[in-house]
Amino acid sequence: MKPYHARFEIDIVSALADQLVSSFEKLDAGPLDETILSQVETDKGVYLLFHEEVLVYVGKAQNLRKRLTEHCVKISGRRNITTSDMGFKCLYVHENWTALAPETSLIKHYKEQPGVCEWNGNGFGPHDPGRNREMTDKDPDGFDAMYPIR
Repeated sequence: MKPYHARFEIDIVSALADQLVSSFEKLDAGPLDETILSQVETDKGVYLLFHEEVLVYVGKAQNLRKRLTEHCVKISGRRNITTSDMGFKCLYVHENWTALAPETSLIKHYKEQPGVCEWNGNGFGPHDPGRNREMTDKDPDGFDAMYPIR
């Protein structure tokens, strides 16, 4: 016999993540190039970065153009990598939905796949904390160790 009552809770965060993933799948990765980035709007949103066509980083930004340009500049100043190795996809997300942490949901979704999002949590995303960044203890497999500053 089936019960007469039950609780219902909608999982809006998972629904948002599923729809974001579906929307990302409809996009091609564009080159991480300042000319292309100048066409990106300055809105809030989430983005994916690809290194040699492999998803390596999921991020969020208050200003997508500015944040992606910062990544472009950072990579252009590194050894063992070039911006021509990089691609990106981005989605503008209305501020009503940014409170639901779409970045966290996307990272969780993509990390289920082996070999993706390897730059999340290993030193790539945070803004540079200062001139001694390269002198502190770094994970040998982390971004700063693999791609040292020129």
